[in-house]
Amino acid sequence: EWKAEIPQATDPALSASEHEGMACANAGGDIMAGIAACTRLIDAQATTDKQRAMWLAARAGFRLREDKPGLAKADLDQAIKLQPDDADLYHARAVSHLRLKDHAAALADADASARLQPESLRAQMARGAALEGLMKFRDADAAYGRAIALAPNNAAGHDARCWVRAMLGEFDAGRSDCDRAIALAPDGWNAYNARAYIHYRSGRHREAVADDDRSIDKGHAVLGD
Repeated sequence: EWKAEIPQATDPALSASEHEGMACANAGGDIMAGIAACTRLIDAQATTDKQRAMWLAARAGFRLREDKPGLAKADLDQAIKLQPDDADLYHARAVSHLRLKDHAAALADADASARLQPESLRAQMARGAALEGLMKFRDADAAYGRAIALAPNNAAGHDARCWVRAMLGEFDAGRSDCDRAIALAPDGWNAYNARAYIHYRSGRHREAVADDDRSIDKGHAVLGD
């Protein structure tokens, strides 16, 4: 396609390592091909520590897509040893810990990511998820609140805070968050599910059924069935 748009007789061919780099960096590409490319780059003698950490993180992303969070964590352990001040690596390992349901370890890594990048939305969302997993709903509320302050129009923050406020029994505040999440992302299913729970606990059973139906419909649309 490039040659068709910009025909140049001297257009250089990509080297083997460049092809490998493109395959490894393509987070949405074929999983096995991506893992193989990343592995060859990680093992290459010419790879610097900074590059190796980058390729390890990329391979961890494929491992998560492969639903192997333990292998992803192992890659990120190595990457963090090579680049201990990289906030993104701690965030990625926090996600792996969340997938492994090790919420205490996830919180430690999310805290590290937040210390290195105080304005990181992802770090605050990961902190909230870890605290929620530890059943520390009040602290999770605060973490999601910081995420919302950083990105007021991010539906995920309002969606997550809606649920923890429901767990705290703060149904009016939780419903406001769910309403906001739905207004920002009307095709999402989770906020309808959380709002249905709030309706049910508040005795509004007709509204609960209606939101449950919406949640099911939206979920089917996401899954394509």
